[in-house]
Amino acid sequence: MDVWARLRVAQQTSHAARVGDFVDECTRAGLIGDSRLERVRAAVAWLGPTTVPADPHATDALIEQASRDTEPRHESPVNVAVALGVGWHRSFDPAAQGKWDGLWERAVFAVADEFQRSLQFTTSLLGRLVGDVHIDRSEQRSLAELFAIEFVRGCRCGRHRRSCLDPGGHRCCIAQHAIANWDPALAHLSAYVDQAVRGLAESTIRGAAFAEGMLFAELKRTDRLRRANVEGFECGGCGERSESPKCFGARCTRHPAEMRRVLLMNRLVVPVESGGSHTAERRYVCGACSAIFPIRDPVGCPECDWIPAPGTSPASRQVWVRRSNTDRGGR
Repeated sequence: MDVWARLRVAQQTSHAARVGDFVDECTRAGLIGDSRLERVRAAVAWLGPTTVPADPHATDALIEQASRDTEPRHESPVNVAVALGVGWHRSFDPAAQGKWDGLWERAVFAVADEFQRSLQFTTSLLGRLVGDVHIDRSEQRSLAELFAIEFVRGCRCGRHRRSCLDPGGHRCCIAQHAIANWDPALAHLSAYVDQAVRGLAESTIRGAAFAEGMLFAELKRTDRLRRANVEGFECGGCGERSESPKCFGARCTRHPAEMRRVLLMNRLVVPVESGGSHTAERRYVCGACSAIFPIRDPVGCPECDWIPAPGTSPASRQVWVRRSNTDRGGR
């Protein structure tokens, strides 16, 4: 009995709940050696369709090529098999459900597990940053499964470039939102999923990068989160910037009246209408120093005392303002 036949029998009789457990089970039983290549083979056997046998020659060639291409960063054998199962490194027929040349159902669920892991961590980061976005575990799982399918078939983030050949369709132009674009020499699969979710694989959230992620697209679609220019304040003493009109810089004793209004770019905000703390307002823009200030009478820049020409008004722009600051008068 060849190795694929033995693995097929093991797959049908195993009670392993996860692919990694099955690989360890096969290693302990002596069905495979402990080499990386053989562990990929066992993972593929567990993830692949159960109704039809694999073509040993074609499948082995695919596994060997994928193993070589993922060797530089020592990608885990399980992740190599999962990526193959959802179409990385091979062409698949979307209609070939339950067959080896289609998507492998267990691999899709494994990718969904990766997205759920990333969403749990990202939700925690987001909660510490903005505080007003609530994504419970049930929604996290639903989004994880949605993102997993879009990761394979094309997402609906809507971030099409001008060069996109199909701006009206669902093909995504952000590379990290597609498994087909994964380069294992640049990032592990888990990091690549993190990039897809929040725009960065780092343990942080940055407004401009986060707006490139799949989670932001979903939250924006439901008007629960926006990337915007926010009204902030800069201390004239220490240069500290924040959304508070009072300086909290260490050893700074400046009076709040000495705080100047500034624009804080690419901030993430939750609208008041969605339970958040920010509302959109308009601010005048000084024609001399470019400072922003409230729309009021008399019109004049509090920073440089600039006054517009008689019969004219300063230019204005929309900014997002923290609700607790909306009733505060400018100096």
